[in-house]
Amino acid sequence: MKKSSNRIIATLLLLLSTPLFAGNEHKLGMSLYLDMVKIGDNKENIKGGIESRKALIALESKYGDDWETELGFDIKGKDKLSIKDAWVSYAGLGKTIIKFGNHKVPFGLDCVTSSKSATFMELSMASEFCPGRKVGLSVNAWDGRWWTFHGGLFGDSVGNGPEGEDPDKKAYENIKAPNFNEELTVAGRLTVRPIMSDNMIFHLGFSGFFTDPPNYGVAELDKIDFEAPPEINLHAKELIGDDIENVSNFSGLSFDAVFVWKQLSFQGEYFIINVDQRATDLDPKLSGYFAQASYFVTGESKKYKKRTSKYGGASRPNRSWGALEVAVRYSLMDLNDFDANIAHGKEKNITFGLNWHVNKRAKVLYNFVTAITDEHAGDDKFTIHGVRVQYTF
Repeated sequence: MKKSSNRIIATLLLLLSTPLFAGNEHKLGMSLYLDMVKIGDNKENIKGGIESRKALIALESKYGDDWETELGFDIKGKDKLSIKDAWVSYAGLGKTIIKFGNHKVPFGLDCVTSSKSATFMELSMASEFCPGRKVGLSVNAWDGRWWTFHGGLFGDSVGNGPEGEDPDKKAYENIKAPNFNEELTVAGRLTVRPIMSDNMIFHLGFSGFFTDPPNYGVAELDKIDFEAPPEINLHAKELIGDDIENVSNFSGLSFDAVFVWKQLSFQGEYFIINVDQRATDLDPKLSGYFAQASYFVTGESKKYKKRTSKYGGASRPNRSWGALEVAVRYSLMDLNDFDANIAHGKEKNITFGLNWHVNKRAKVLYNFVTAITDEHAGDDKFTIHGVRVQYTF
C-alpha cells in the first residue's frame, strides 16, 4: 500500500500547487517540544535524558470560504522527515466538512486530540490502540448543539506496506497470496451532548473501526502488534506487547466521556480490540482505559471544539504571568488474553501533572509517572520525572 499511498500523496501535493489551491490565506506554523526526563531504576534498563520530542511544521491555506488545505511534517533527527497531514477539505455543504488525504482516522477522543492541546506530555497508553493517520476520505457533520459525527474510508498509512519500514515485509515484498488485498479501514465516531452551556459541557462518545489488513499468505507477515511504552515517551521503549500473527482482520470500539465545568474537567475512555485469526477460534480480545481530571488554579478553562467534540487547548491566561493547571490520570492497558494463549503483559500508569501555560504559544509541563507491569512484562515498578518545554508559533 505504500506505493498506492505515495501516489495519492504525490497527486495531492501536485493538486495543492495548482492555482485553485494556491490560497488567499496562508499560515505557516511550527511546534517544538523539548523533553527532559529522569527515570528510576527499572528492569528494562530504560535511561532518561534530553530529547527533541517533536518539531512539527505545518502550512495551512484557505481559498475562499469553502476550501482548506494542510501540509504537515515532523522532523526528528537527521534525515527523519515524516508526513503528518496532507489533505484538502471542502466546507460548502452547510454543517458538513469533506476531507481527503492523509489525516487522523476518527476513532476515540484521545486519538484525535492534538498533542498541542494535550493535558499531559503523552497521550494515555490505551491510545496505542488508535489507527492513527491514514490516507482516505472522511465526512464530519454536526448540528451545532446536540451531536457530531465523523466517519470515513481509509487505506494504509503513508510509508507502510511491504516496501515500508517493516524489514520482514520488505524481504517478502514480491510474495503475495493469490487473494492479496490492500489495507482497508472503515471508521466512525458519534458524540452526543446532553449538556452544552457557556460554563458546563457533558458529552458521550462512541467510536468504532474495522480493518482488513494486507494478506501476504505468510503467518508471520499477516500480523499486528500493539505495544505500549510508559507515558513519558523518551526513546519509545515499550514495556508490554508483541506480535499477533496469522491475522485475518481486527476491529475496535471506544467509549468516551467528557465533563467540563468552569476550570474543572474530567475525561475518560475505554477501548476494546478484537482480533480475528485464521484457522483458529482463539481470537484475542485486548482492552485498555484511562480516567483523568484537571483543574485550573488560576481560573481558566479548557476550550471545547463543537464541530469535532474534542479539546482545543486552554483559554487565554487571566494573569500576565500565565495560568497554572494541575492534573492526574490513571491508565491501564491489558494485552493479555489467556483464553487465546496471549500473554503480552499488562501495564498501569499513574500520572500527576503540573502545567504552566505561559501564554497562548508557550507551555511548560511537569509529569510524575509511576509505571507498573505484571509478571508477563517483567513484574516491575518504577517512577519517571519529565519536563517538557513546548512552543508553538
